[in-house]
Formats: sequence, C-alpha cells, structure tokens
Amino acid sequence: MKKNRFFILVVVGVLMLVAAYFLASKKVNDDDAELYRLTSRMKVIQKALSAYFDKCGKYPLSIEGLDLLKNENEICHYVPSEEIKSVDFVDSTGKKLIYESDASTYLFKGSEGVERTEKHNR
Repeated sequence: MKKNRFFILVVVGVLMLVAAYFLASKKVNDDDAELYRLTSRMKVIQKALSAYFDKCGKYPLSIEGLDLLKNENEICHYVPSEEIKSVDFVDSTGKKLIYESDASTYLFKGSEGVERTEKHNR
C-alpha cells in the first residue's frame, strides 16, 4: 500500500514538472510573438515616417505626434498608406509609443525598450 502511494506521488510530481515546462515554454512563445508584432508595427511606422519626410521635408514634431501620419497633408502632398491607417501607436502593454522629434531626427520606442531612430542631414 505504501508503494502505491509513493508511486502515485512520483507520477503526480512528474506530471507537474511536465506541465510546468509546457506552461513556461508557452509563455516564452507568447512573449516572442508579442515582440514580433511590436517590431512589425514599428517597421510600418518607420516606413510611414520616411514617406512623410520624403514628401514634407521633415518629420512630424514631437508635439504633432505620430497621429499626423494617419492624415493626408495637402500642403506637402503626403498621403498615408492603408497599412499605417490600421496601426495602433501602442506597445504590447497597451501604453502609447513614446515619440520624440525635432523635425530632422526622430526616436520612438515602446516600454519594452524596443526603439527606432533615424537622422536626416540636408
């Protein structure tokens, strides 16, 4: 009878270890997927910033923000892509991306530390 209890405890312990392993690997995969989505989103924003710069000769100022990229600018003939119109300017935690620009350079980043930056010298 004691051997059966010991055996059951060992089996339950092994099952718990296997479950813990799979739960931990799922968490890592979820984190990797979220980082990939954030990086992809940031690439779309970077592409839109480059298009805006090419048309307008400057990046949106910090005070104007990234939302400017979603609107047409008739003065410099910037037309936003459908891709940028569908992007939310938030990181994986739901916090708004930090964007800073002085018109010739920009930096934007999420709370996870993933960031993009570029400088144009004209």
